[in-house]
Amino acid sequence: MAEHEPMVEVFIYETRQFLEQLEQMALTSEQEGSFTPEDVNEIFRAMHTIKGSAAMMMLDEISKLAHAVEDEERRRVGHHGHRADGRRFHEWRSRQA
Repeated sequence: MAEHEPMVEVFIYETRQFLEQLEQMALTSEQEGSFTPEDVNEIFRAMHTIKGSAAMMMLDEISKLAHAVEDEERRRVGHHGHRADGRRFHEWRSRQA
């Protein structure tokens, strides 16, 4: 494991950064009453990155947890890529460009 120690340190640092970002979004959304579309995209991106990085590091339990959060967020905002307002994510993104 000693040869992987620098990678583990990078994983911990990056994951902490993502979790702090998610915490800040949660606090802001609590004040505003909802998540913005940008927040939703960031939640997916952060959890997907944590999931993949954890799997690469063979940290299966962390990967499973991140996957569960990603799935729950997908369920919360709508099934099959739909936002809570009924539009598909890619439709919203194309209008933002």
